[in-house]
Amino acid sequence: MMPILVSCKYAPINSRSTGPEYSRLKSVTVSIDQNNQTKQTKAFNDYNNDGLLIRSNTYDKSNELIHYKLYYYNLDGNIQDIITYFKKNSHQKHFVVKEMIIYEYDKRNHVTEKIVNSLVLTKNRTVRFFYDQDGLLIKQQVIKDKKITKESAYTYDHEGKRTKKKIDFILTDHTNQIKYDYTDGVLTSETTYNEEGKVISCRNFYYNTINERILEEHYIYSPKHTSTIRRHFNYEVTNKLLSNMNTEGEIDEL
Repeated sequence: MMPILVSCKYAPINSRSTGPEYSRLKSVTVSIDQNNQTKQTKAFNDYNNDGLLIRSNTYDKSNELIHYKLYYYNLDGNIQDIITYFKKNSHQKHFVVKEMIIYEYDKRNHVTEKIVNSLVLTKNRTVRFFYDQDGLLIKQQVIKDKKITKESAYTYDHEGKRTKKKIDFILTDHTNQIKYDYTDGVLTSETTYNEEGKVISCRNFYYNTINERILEEHYIYSPKHTSTIRRHFNYEVTNKLLSNMNTEGEIDEL
């Protein structure tokens, strides 16, 4: 299964933990600093008896529920559908469907296609994933209105760690590249460069003593200002054996 934030103990894809206790992602706090304003949300995760994420509730700074996601799985334990509900405005009493995501898999349980159906028509897309014989993601295509609008290619080192991602934006005819850096085998930063080699964004990752990611800082640079997005990850310990654990949680189109 591909790296979706389902249960967050940074283990290899489709692996199962051993031992008496396991960690799973309980909540994520997101702070966005832009134009001297800060927006903060917090998402809380609920799991079923098998340790699979089944619902995520997102609240604003006033502890008002602003949207929630429901997760559905196939017989192999892979995420099949994610449905997002929201209120169109503060006066609306009931939540309505904002977006539905459908995943398809191959025989190796690698996601091959992600179909996004959204109320925001510009967000409707199909994402296709391609792998090498070792199961490493090597290419990704974003398709809108039956046209490929973006294509990404991935490069790995001899240990199978991702080192580079090249992103070709077909419609605007430009290319970005992402470089990945590791410390003691753990991903610590992602730096995005434009065609001129200028840094346009950077993500830094911080971990606790057992290599669970506890903080992500994302800096987005523009000529006028710098935006900062911080994600704080909080965990709970359970004695339930968790399956479908994610890896680096990075595939941005997934």
